[in-house]
Amino acid sequence: MNPVWDQRTVLGGAQLLLREEVFMSKSAWTESRRFFIDECGQGITEYGAILAFVAILVALVFAITKGALTSAISAAFSSVIKQLNNLSAAAGSAS
Repeated sequence: MNPVWDQRTVLGGAQLLLREEVFMSKSAWTESRRFFIDECGQGITEYGAILAFVAILVALVFAITKGALTSAISAAFSSVIKQLNNLSAAAGSAS
């Protein structure tokens, strides 16, 4: 039979275990119990929840500042682009 990965994954530093064989003769009760105990996707789910929380916070900050933050970020990026263009022009004339 093909090996099947057990409950733990590499995410979060947990160990990766390999079950030797999975038999089709397991009862539905055993499989459903294993489904509820299994924590395979716990780490990735937590990362997703944190990412969603940060995205909501960023959206709220942009909504509260009503464009003031947008113009500040735009000015900062414009300044960086201007400096990079000046560096590029200086490097082009030096060579």
